[in-house]
Amino acid sequence: MRKVSLPNEFLAEADAQLRQGQPVRIHIHGCSMRPFLKETGDCVELLPFPEGEPVRGLCYFYRWEGSYMVHRCVGGANGRYRMAGDGNRVRIEEVDRAAISGVLHTVQHADGRTEDCRSLRWRQLGLAWYCLRLPRRAVAWLQRRLPFGATTDANRTTDANQPTNHAPARNPDRLQEQLLELLRSGLWGTPARAELFDAHTDWAALYQAARQQAVAGIVLDGLETLPRECRPGRPLYLQWCTQVLHLEEQNALLDRRIGELVTQLRAEGIEPVLMKGQGVARNYRVPEHRSCGDIDFYTGKKHYFRVNRLLDSGVTRWHEVRYKHSGATWKGVEIENHQVMAILNAPWADRFLQHEIERCLRLPHPRQLAIGSTEVTLMPVEFEVVYLLIHALGHFTHEGLGLRQVCDWACLLHRHHRDIDPHEVERLLRGTGLQRGARAFGYLATEVLGLPPECLPFDPTEADATRGRYLLENIWQMGNFGWYDPSRTRRPDGYWRGKWHSFTNLSRRNLQHRQIAPAEAYWLPYSLIRQFVHAQLYRLQNKQ
Repeated sequence: MRKVSLPNEFLAEADAQLRQGQPVRIHIHGCSMRPFLKETGDCVELLPFPEGEPVRGLCYFYRWEGSYMVHRCVGGANGRYRMAGDGNRVRIEEVDRAAISGVLHTVQHADGRTEDCRSLRWRQLGLAWYCLRLPRRAVAWLQRRLPFGATTDANRTTDANQPTNHAPARNPDRLQEQLLELLRSGLWGTPARAELFDAHTDWAALYQAARQQAVAGIVLDGLETLPRECRPGRPLYLQWCTQVLHLEEQNALLDRRIGELVTQLRAEGIEPVLMKGQGVARNYRVPEHRSCGDIDFYTGKKHYFRVNRLLDSGVTRWHEVRYKHSGATWKGVEIENHQVMAILNAPWADRFLQHEIERCLRLPHPRQLAIGSTEVTLMPVEFEVVYLLIHALGHFTHEGLGLRQVCDWACLLHRHHRDIDPHEVERLLRGTGLQRGARAFGYLATEVLGLPPECLPFDPTEADATRGRYLLENIWQMGNFGWYDPSRTRRPDGYWRGKWHSFTNLSRRNLQHRQIAPAEAYWLPYSLIRQFVHAQLYRLQNKQ
């Protein structure tokens, strides 16, 4: 059987290869399997998961809540299993049998040693370490409070596919200043100020902060403008470059898959509309260095189920089929087919939004963009300005926001500000009730990221600056999609308990953030109930 060696950014493709019966090699990223697996050069071999049930003590490759990871089985039965990272002292993942695609076979350590990960010794050591979780928590608690050996629980919410937290820099304000300086340099191609960087620069913390905010590629572009004596040491620099090289490969793969997908659907008389993602990347100075994810496209209610059937031959696994969208691993990449492009909480704003979506789709000359050799359809640029804002504020309310989403919006305005009709943008913002959110983003784009003020379709005020600073504070605290929010708690087991947990968490966050989008905050409970009812009706219809 052919073996493939993939970076961790291609974990979806690794999942596809394993489900096709092929072994896979991946390099470890993250700290969640320490001390047995480390990201300092360890490479693991995964074998396809055989028929049967997971064995307690062995490590498995699986998908959980949108992320792929390699963690140890610590219990479970009847199709539901508990997985825990060896380095995690708190979190346990509940995983369905169908989500598991691989089993850890061997690990080759950076020093050349190879270990059999299916041996009795490996299982016993791992389970013994797991049983020490309570005393390990106590030791960590003491370390955080004693004046020596202070550490952070970097592994509490990390996994094999997420960036890891380092101990905070001695001067967080200095770290933020340095990161933003390199980010501005990478975004706009201006030289970074070398005087901000010296022998005491904590480059490891900067690297981790860039990954937490999903801007590692852009920050590396800014780093390249520094004199050699101001750059990080060779090992970290090479690790950073390797990470960005993998990012370039992933972007190239997504571009190829977009061409294949659009070509296949057009042959069936269906014109998909590309949303976010690779279309937004084309607004960047170096599109290949934007952190990418999945392929989102809109086909509408008329073609929704037909498109799912057409793509099914290339699908390795369907992750979800909901009334808003369906998600799958298709030819090694994550895709989402949308029959609903976006939803707003306020009923009057949502009616306006749906009317505008239909109006834009009926335009005789839709906006086109070349991705590779394929021309793809996009929404009008004024609508995209508001749509990216809706998407970003949705993430802000539900889980958290990273600098990447603000960079997406700023780069769109920078690339198209001469083509944008500010009166049309103002009409759309007024109709959706998002003027406050847009102006807070305007502050971040200009004062924090360095976007020229003339690129904004409005003039920010001092009140906008106050809300913008509030947004920035939350961005620093939570990181991309809220993965690093210290107040984030694990969703409990069980369908209804999980729903109640999500509802209460969202309601609490909603009260805290209502100054950014007051109408959306006011109508959130109503919207959650409405979406829940729609989801249950959809489930009942599909059972029939």
